[in-house]
Amino acid sequence: MKEKIADGQDSAASYADYAQSLQFARSFLPTLISQQHLDWLATWDYALGYVPAKYFNLFSELSSQMARAQEGVKDSHLRHWLNEGNRLQLSQCLPAAAPIFDAVKSFAHAVVADTVSRRMPDGELIYEHGHAQEGAVARITNNWQTQAEDILAAYRAVVDGASQN
Repeated sequence: MKEKIADGQDSAASYADYAQSLQFARSFLPTLISQQHLDWLATWDYALGYVPAKYFNLFSELSSQMARAQEGVKDSHLRHWLNEGNRLQLSQCLPAAAPIFDAVKSFAHAVVADTVSRRMPDGELIYEHGHAQEGAVARITNNWQTQAEDILAAYRAVVDGASQN
């Protein structure tokens, strides 16, 4: 992407890059993040203290892929990272989708940092907080919910074109 010109204003090329990346993000990201996953983010009761792997794993995997796509764009020595999977397409969503990338990475990190995996009696794999202190549990699960809400807000703004008011 183009650099800002000396007076701090984006160049016309930067605008074109942004517009092109926004258009691509609006068509590509819905192929990766389903409406079912968005609905889960919006309606899950994080106070339960766990997240189901069947939903969370998408965000965990996307977090890694988004981080590598961003690094591949920034560092010419890592450009070969764009060769793998959907990373090239993810990189084409930048810079417009950067808020989504950042929100997905923050959510995945927040959950992974404070969970252990466990199987429910029905065999479902979950990621559960690993803390016994009630205050810690509320702090952790509130953070998960806040991070999930950040993904939804970024997605709605970038992909859906929702008002940012």
